[in-house]
Amino acid sequence: DNLWLFFSGHGILGRDNHDYLIPRDGYSRDLEGTAISIDFVIRCLIDCQAKNVVLALDMCREIEDGSKGMGDLGTDTVKLAKQRGIITIFSCDKGEISYEIPELGQGAFTYALLEGLTNHKTPRSLEQYLQQRVPQLNRDHGKPDQFPQISVNSTNLSDSPLLLELGQQTSLRDTRNLGEKIFIPPASREN
Repeated sequence: DNLWLFFSGHGILGRDNHDYLIPRDGYSRDLEGTAISIDFVIRCLIDCQAKNVVLALDMCREIEDGSKGMGDLGTDTVKLAKQRGIITIFSCDKGEISYEIPELGQGAFTYALLEGLTNHKTPRSLEQYLQQRVPQLNRDHGKPDQFPQISVNSTNLSDSPLLLELGQQTSLRDTRNLGEKIFIPPASREN
């Protein structure tokens, strides 16, 4: 089985030096109450027992002023994911911003990721593609460069398929209505 978790939003390095994802109703000053720890996300991904697990994060990796000098956003994620055999795809490198491109209707990374998955089947091939395509898209739309990174737990996984049996997958192109297909628990829905 394939299990991909794609998150597009804000990430933050907590005072505890752990990574957190900030949902749309999250608040950086109340991480325990409103954010989702990467540790929790990875435990959930492992609990589903899929053979091929990929965590794709379209988020900035710059450190907010309040946490400078504490560490690098993403280091905790890479460590935990590697320990559990999860491939992690970041939209940008440490200290970089992940840019949205209004003309594309999404971020440069998301656009290039969906585009790249049609022809690049391994982490190594996809990373090479993304590191060329995303900066090109950003430059074409007047944004600074960003360089996506892919982390795997062994050299062997760098050449393993990202998507098992890709030919049987549905189209990866259309993300406009993706929000309607994602389950949102009743407590999180807006009234």
